[in-house]
Amino acid sequence: VLTPMDDDIEIDGLNDVTTTTNITNDGIDFMKSHIVRGMPYATMQYYGSVLPSLYSENAPASDIQIDNSTTLSCGTLSKDGTIAHNSTALLQNELKMHFLNTDFTW
Repeated sequence: VLTPMDDDIEIDGLNDVTTTTNITNDGIDFMKSHIVRGMPYATMQYYGSVLPSLYSENAPASDIQIDNSTTLSCGTLSKDGTIAHNSTALLQNELKMHFLNTDFTW
């Protein structure tokens, strides 16, 4: 369920099966996804200065691994939207995450 933030979410081509969604803060920097009913995974396309971020109530058990070679350390998101102590990396193939309250590595 999308929760619109005023005019920040644009829905294009909505029908019973599929839609294209743009989420933006200024019309220049945005992320886009093609959503199909029942799909198990989603792909996001990022434009401008938008970077993907992961948020979980369940804390990570270890640092995130990128392509079995790079380690990302988690940052802290403040209420004003700024992120402290974050790191970025280019993902080519695989992202590995392990959380405290689960037996799975994602």
